[in-house]
Amino acid sequence: MTQIRPGDIFPVPEPDQGWSREVMTVDDAIVWPAGPMQRIPMCGITHADGRDCPEAAIYRGDTRMMAPVAVETRPQPAARLPGTHLWGGQVFAHFGHFMTETIPRLWASTHAGVESIVFIGKHEQLQKFSPWQQDFLALLGMDLPVTFVTEPTRIERLMVPGQGFGLGRIARGTPEFRAFIGRLQDRIEPKGAERIYVSRTKTGKKGRVLNEYSIEQNLIAQGYTAYHPQDHSPAEQLAQYMAATHVIGLDSSAFHLLGFMARPGQRVAVVLRRNMMAYVNIQRQLEGMLGRSPDIINVLLGDWMPPRQKGANRESWGQVDHHRLVARLTDLGYLDRPEAWTYPDEKDFNIAFAKFRKRMGGEVVFRPVEVPIEKIVAAARKD
Repeated sequence: MTQIRPGDIFPVPEPDQGWSREVMTVDDAIVWPAGPMQRIPMCGITHADGRDCPEAAIYRGDTRMMAPVAVETRPQPAARLPGTHLWGGQVFAHFGHFMTETIPRLWASTHAGVESIVFIGKHEQLQKFSPWQQDFLALLGMDLPVTFVTEPTRIERLMVPGQGFGLGRIARGTPEFRAFIGRLQDRIEPKGAERIYVSRTKTGKKGRVLNEYSIEQNLIAQGYTAYHPQDHSPAEQLAQYMAATHVIGLDSSAFHLLGFMARPGQRVAVVLRRNMMAYVNIQRQLEGMLGRSPDIINVLLGDWMPPRQKGANRESWGQVDHHRLVARLTDLGYLDRPEAWTYPDEKDFNIAFAKFRKRMGGEVVFRPVEVPIEKIVAAARKD
């Protein structure tokens, strides 16, 4: 078991070794739920003597970043839960964070003698799973009772599994987590089109690229099926991703679910919709399942956003070079008839831009790509 000495920096979870693959026991643990909604809440687990339990936190990125802030001194909890229970972690309503940060400890759910799985919400109003989350957990065969802790609670014995998956290097997943999530492929029958485009044309204001409709229609003409994940249940999405031989899509949370079904031989192209590092976790997750990197396509010219915003985020809209996109897709073997592609003209752009500006509700500015994000990522990895 990993031992932490005063002054040490607790190591981030690694996909192949360390505490991410272990289960520790905390006797007389205290579980502290989150309070009001905030970006990084104060919550988590402490030992009986008040020491923080860093193994129970969520880690993001390649350097130490605990998502909940370590719990400070609070009044002793009045609630008690006898018996042996498993720490499930923090529940997020957001699709991508649920997939990457709520389920990474469930690989240990078969631990002998566990009476329930203990969760806390992202904030105090989140006290249960949504219907689609319940459906997904059922697909994983989760039949243990769930305990949602909504007030500080002392638990007789709490088993704390390592974070087997998440955002950062751990996105590749530990062998234990990959084996656990692999049960989805045993329980889902492939069903759907062989070539799909994971579309964001129905996501409204949420981050997209200008003239995405043109990309979608051209890919349909090339034999692809436009697939809108939000219109389908988790089981239906998993079945479609398992059936697909070729997948193209803008970088988004949908690829995290695809990442659970990805298999060697499947072709996956991730088209960047924003000049930011969010795609790296998708790339790492797919590497862990495919055994190789997916095809990352960056043909961004720049990002559109409100004037006060300084950089791309999940709601900014990218502008891509459609000619370069077609060239890359052709070189990588995703297109059979590139000569049939029809490109958006200035009129098409103006129509798309007017709709985008209306959705954003005001002025927007264009920030051209000065340094492609993959070069920034490569330089960071060298350091």
